[in-house]
Amino acid sequence: MVSGYEAYYHAHKVDEMSDTEHGHFHLFKRSPTQTEQFMHLIAIALDSKGLPVRLFTTNQWVTGETMGSAESLRDALAHFKIESGNSLDTLASWIQSLIILYRDEIEQLIEERDRRLNQLASQTKSMASVLNDQSIHVLSQRQIHLLDDLSSPIINLQ
Repeated sequence: MVSGYEAYYHAHKVDEMSDTEHGHFHLFKRSPTQTEQFMHLIAIALDSKGLPVRLFTTNQWVTGETMGSAESLRDALAHFKIESGNSLDTLASWIQSLIILYRDEIEQLIEERDRRLNQLASQTKSMASVLNDQSIHVLSQRQIHLLDDLSSPIINLQ
């Protein structure tokens, strides 16, 4: 059974990336009935060593997603599971573990994304114009420090 969850890794040109980032994963949930429709859950930026360094949300035009509500994204995150059935199982488990470890932060970023969208739409009077504004790439972001977070005495894995 296919879960409908997907991960896509890519890197931009050197002059388009920060010095500390190599590339990033975009995580998606496809609609089970309309597979051309999907929601972007979160992006995970990695450094050149493969360690996650930043979480971020993107504007609708960046991925071509169907912009999901914060509630639908929270639900999708709660059930996040990539089923690869091949040599990518280890990578899928690693991504799923990051989602569990940083779930609170991801949910906060989704809430920040929605607040920013609403703020921008109130200024332009059109949510559609904001969602398609190619000058707006990232809507919310947060730096993360995996090694520090793993050594923290209190980790909430719920």
